[in-house]
Amino acid sequence: MNLASYFLSEGFYFNPDQITAFYSALKTKGFVILSGLSGTGKTKLAQLFAELLCPCDKCHKKNSQETE
Repeated sequence: MNLASYFLSEGFYFNPDQITAFYSALKTKGFVILSGLSGTGKTKLAQLFAELLCPCDKCHKKNSQETE
């Protein structure tokens, strides 16, 4: 599954050029600084990318939220 497909499966759409730029920056620099207006998906992009890399963390967070 590619990044765009995963994001769509989670209910989010990001411009493919933005996804490519985000991934390329992470691969070459190891970090990304996201900037933009509130509510444009900066945090969600990073969260979904992390969830794709570490699906166990997503399950753990969901389970810990249910027990609170």
